[in-house]
Amino acid sequence: MLLAADETLSSQLLDGTIAAMRSSVAADLVDLGALLSRAESLEALERTYLRESGQFIDMPIRGLYLLDPRTHLPLRSAGENTSDHFLVRYEQAGRSVDPILSRVLRSHCAVYNLAMMSLVEWMDSQLYQEVVGLHGCRHVIEAPMISAGEVIGTLNFADPRDECAAEPAVEIAELLGRVVGQAVTVVQQRTALTRMSRNALAALDISRTAVIINFSPDEPPWLNDAARELIDGLERGREIAYDAIARPAGREPLTREVPVVLKSGRSGLLRIHSRSPGEEPDAVVAVLGLAGASSPVSGTVWAALSARERQVCELLVEGLTDREIGSRLSLSSNTVSQYVKHIYAKTHTRSRVELTRLVIGIDEPVD
Repeated sequence: MLLAADETLSSQLLDGTIAAMRSSVAADLVDLGALLSRAESLEALERTYLRESGQFIDMPIRGLYLLDPRTHLPLRSAGENTSDHFLVRYEQAGRSVDPILSRVLRSHCAVYNLAMMSLVEWMDSQLYQEVVGLHGCRHVIEAPMISAGEVIGTLNFADPRDECAAEPAVEIAELLGRVVGQAVTVVQQRTALTRMSRNALAALDISRTAVIINFSPDEPPWLNDAARELIDGLERGREIAYDAIARPAGREPLTREVPVVLKSGRSGLLRIHSRSPGEEPDAVVAVLGLAGASSPVSGTVWAALSARERQVCELLVEGLTDREIGSRLSLSSNTVSQYVKHIYAKTHTRSRVELTRLVIGIDEPVD
């Protein structure tokens, strides 16, 4: 009876030790998932995984494959303690005959090669003969990377040693696959959003609509080219730009009209439409439109001129001399003369009269 009690106590202690070990591993896996999710790219995630995964599974050869969820064909791979020749050889002659991978894809569970077959059978297999034997891998574990219920890749572990505690590592490999799978998805989504944001900003930059975005109160506002040109042409432009991104009360769009004075001396009315995106409460997007001060020049002729050339052109048409234009725009007469030459060249005109006729739409530019 005493012996039975000792055995029961020993069993309880063993179960407690295993539970404590699993709890510790689970906590470490959570930490690893957080670390991987912060990676700036998939390449950085792979490097971090290969560096950190050895603490969970003591098998020297480790790899990570990202797969197309539909075809299960490899998209990218990374490995440690394995040669490039081995990786190429696996794709050429191993993947199609890999019985471990086939079971992983069917079961969505981690698989240990010697749980499927004996060591003799393994070493006689086509996979071992053609590929795995290059590194003498006697023990192999493959675990699926799972995200949203789909296999998006595999984690691969191998060990050439005769003695290897691979079987207890299968459960950890499976958990590791789920953690890494989730982290990969997070990094992919963040990378896609970053790429989309860059493309959106690039598209806004070439738009003729003036847009100002303030992503955060701690950062200066972002202006596209049209907004910079508009603001640069206004007196107190910098103050007006910051006023334009004043946060609206609540989430409803706000429309305002602000009287402004152009550096050319004209008066105008600046219409500001602003709102805070619901997903980013600290951000403000403002669209600007200038009324009552637009130049009659339009189309390809106006687009050919720089912001400063447009200012000079407007004043030329108003009849101001080079000296008067220079005084208005804080430029020297020589600089104004250079701008006038550029304007004539770009508009295919030869005098102020021709330029004025073109601007007010009386005549076409002379070829």
